Amino acid sequence: MRDEPSTTKTTAVRVPREADERMKSFRAVLAALMRSDAAEHGDIATALDHVTEVAAEVMRVERASVWRFNDDRTELVCANLYERLTDRHMSGSVIAAHDKPRYFEALTAERSIAAHDARTDPRTSEFTEKYLVPLGISSMLDAPIVLAGELAGVICFEHVGAGRAWQAWEELAAGSFADFVAMVLAAAELRRQSAKVRRAEERLAEQRESADEDERAVTAAATRAFFDDLPGAFLVVDPEDGAWLALNRTAKAYLGYYEAGLRPEELAEVWDDTDDRERILAKVRAGATKLRAVANLRREDGTLIETRITAQAMPFEGQPAIVLGLEAAAPKLAVPPPPEPKPTEPAARDSLTGAYTRQPFLRLLAEEIARADLHTHGLTLAVVDPDRMKQFNGKNGYGAGDTVLRAIGQVLAEAVRPTDIVGRYCGAQFMVVLPRTAKQNAANLVDAVRSVLSADPPEHEGRAFPVSVSVGVVERARGEDLEALLRRAEDAARAARGAGGDRVVVA
Repeated sequence: MRDEPSTTKTTAVRVPREADERMKSFRAVLAALMRSDAAEHGDIATALDHVTEVAAEVMRVERASVWRFNDDRTELVCANLYERLTDRHMSGSVIAAHDKPRYFEALTAERSIAAHDARTDPRTSEFTEKYLVPLGISSMLDAPIVLAGELAGVICFEHVGAGRAWQAWEELAAGSFADFVAMVLAAAELRRQSAKVRRAEERLAEQRESADEDERAVTAAATRAFFDDLPGAFLVVDPEDGAWLALNRTAKAYLGYYEAGLRPEELAEVWDDTDDRERILAKVRAGATKLRAVANLRREDGTLIETRITAQAMPFEGQPAIVLGLEAAAPKLAVPPPPEPKPTEPAARDSLTGAYTRQPFLRLLAEEIARADLHTHGLTLAVVDPDRMKQFNGKNGYGAGDTVLRAIGQVLAEAVRPTDIVGRYCGAQFMVVLPRTAKQNAANLVDAVRSVLSADPPEHEGRAFPVSVSVGVVERARGEDLEALLRRAEDAARAARGAGGDRVVVA
């Protein structure tokens, strides 16, 4: 009997010392986990393998597992469960909230669940019949995983055998393991969002490159159309050999060539005396500017016209050229005077977004429709409508709403070409006019804008606000008027909203 006090005293001293040694070991192991490549790079699968193995060893339990909530937080899904006895990992099991309501309620209400007798503890007893008893589990220690201020899951330690009273330091260790898992999940989410932004930026860059190609094509077509519509008769030739490059509509009429066009060999026959041509070209090559000369030119029907010629070296469609202006010496060729330039006034811009306001935008759209009819080219209209903007302003305030609208205007301005037109049509709705652009190319561009807005949300007062937009894209039908085009574009955007938003509908 005299030995009993001594035994009791020795045990009382040994337990704290053992706990202290285990805490030192735990801190060293956790530090190593924090420095691991899997943790730094957000490699979830590898990191969870490591943490469940290490946690089972440090906590001296048979089973250690990590569970994650689904999106609506109605289920916990097993991401990784490690069994020490079999040295294997498992995943995929599901715990539903409607099956284990007390357990789910305890997770949200408590920092940790330390169930010394898991089979009778009201927080964990729902597992007794079908889980704890068949597997011989007597005690459970669960710590919530908190990510960005919200409950994201739980790390669970399951002791097999005789009941176990969890110590305070073990609850602290369980919380530290849960914090490590949260760190890994945060790193993985950061990498995912960074990759998403990078993909969106690459996609937008590709769209910009495609748009640049379209713009070069538009510029070339616009240059040729402008040249063709010039009221004077103009002929463009190669500065080296005098071969013709282009002639406008008035020049064709002057020389009597219409539907069939003018072939290079025929142009050589236009000059009654080819020496006149060579003399004019040689002087321009030598540096003469706005050279004036007179030569006889032969029409298609064989008649000769005494022609005043003005020659000047200038680039045409990106290459060196000599432009010849033709005018009959007698009789005078009737050429319509150039149209009077229309007075212009600066179009009003929306001070918040930089886009055109409604009336200037409609005027510019009408001008583009008229230009499309004149030159018989296509035109596409896109409607960009932020999703649930009224509810957003009601919940977050108009300051945050203005931040969202400003971000949409900025991304649109960066994405479109100089020839495109961005307008703030009404309220939060934007419209984009894309001349000489097929609707699928336009859809690709605005979808890239949608992706950038979603992946790189604007911030207001230190808080990020993800933006989703519903977009409708329509290509103008030949002869379609402005009202009908607007109506079809708004119907397409309405269809995108009706399908759940955050998408592009091409009609």
